[in-house]
Amino acid sequence: MPVQPMPYTLFCKKCGWQQTWLPGSDCIPASAHPNHCPRCANPEIEKRIASLFEQLFKGKRC
Repeated sequence: MPVQPMPYTLFCKKCGWQQTWLPGSDCIPASAHPNHCPRCANPEIEKRIASLFEQLFKGKRC
């Protein structure tokens, strides 16, 4: 049975870039997310559960 994932935020500690994702299903293509920071090219992007503010105002559907 498919389970919708929690909204999450990808962020870069080096430059402060972040993007919040609001998945519509558990089938998300790997190409939908960057594998490095688009601003500074840092390969160490981190992931955390999105806050309510991020979910309401900064989210991007995927």
